[in-house]
Amino acid sequence: MKQTTFYLLSLLFLMQCAPSAEDARSLEDILAADFEQHFISAGDNFPVISLFENDRFKFLVGLHNGFSVKEISEQLNWTKTALASEIDLLKENGYLAEKDGALFPAISIVMDIEGKTQFKQCEPVAEMIAESIIKIAPTIKQMYDSMEVARQEPYEDFKFFIMSDVLLDNWQINNVERAFLKKERTLRHGKRYYLQFAEKDSLTKIEVFGIYGNQYRCKDSICYITYGNNRKNHKKTFAELESMDIPLLSIADQEILHEMSELYRPELIKILEANRAIFVQHYNASNYKNELSFEEYFIWFYHFLYTRATDKLAEKQQLQIPDTGIFRVKLAS
Repeated sequence: MKQTTFYLLSLLFLMQCAPSAEDARSLEDILAADFEQHFISAGDNFPVISLFENDRFKFLVGLHNGFSVKEISEQLNWTKTALASEIDLLKENGYLAEKDGALFPAISIVMDIEGKTQFKQCEPVAEMIAESIIKIAPTIKQMYDSMEVARQEPYEDFKFFIMSDVLLDNWQINNVERAFLKKERTLRHGKRYYLQFAEKDSLTKIEVFGIYGNQYRCKDSICYITYGNNRKNHKKTFAELESMDIPLLSIADQEILHEMSELYRPELIKILEANRAIFVQHYNASNYKNELSFEEYFIWFYHFLYTRATDKLAEKQQLQIPDTGIFRVKLAS
């Protein structure tokens, strides 16, 4: 172990004593909460170490909430030697940053109160997005009617999937990164990906914050998509999926979905650009300014944004969210 590490630790013990961001909660309470790990990645861009091992993520959570290195390490029962080793490892993997003698997590940590705040912050822009989708809804309907699947499946059943997943999430998020963020994903230990730990509400049975997400599972020539915010409660084996009556999208149909996302892309980017200053203002006023690049902060904020826009479309009776909280479709290849 480097001799300078122990010297830096003594400085950090003294310097990093900011008050907790959540004054009503103790460090013990915060570290005892449940957290869910999320990734935005492609290919083999994944971690090489586990943040669950040795409670590493809890160290980052404690820092995010303003507790000192000394307080957190004592709560985790880490010795000085273990602490020094973990700090070095977290730095090497791009999960921990040091600025002016203080340590900060370099991944997204979202506490329950912060998630609720982000929903409030995205409210005006979510309204703009919802209204803009309503304007192009007749064209989207015409495009759907030209799809092969439309011969068997009514448009009403597909609106949740199309307006949320296709126009805003899985078919669109790469466009948001390329056209709005204009930067590659965060580079960590030679891999590019975004990483988050989000606090789970113990009373909520659906996914964290009710965020909608897309899950791919492929076998042979078919990929199964499950979209929604209740995927964990509706897990199926491949055998079960194969036995289910799930709509099939041909390659031609998939091309039309791509055309739908491209049709809406300019308007979505226009709305995001018009509100960039507000997004930056939220970022600068948050803990995340010392922890994440604006790009990594925003891509997670965008998940709150498109989720709220989806719910607004439902409130405006433009789509119906399935009772199960999920929609399934399969893709031919």
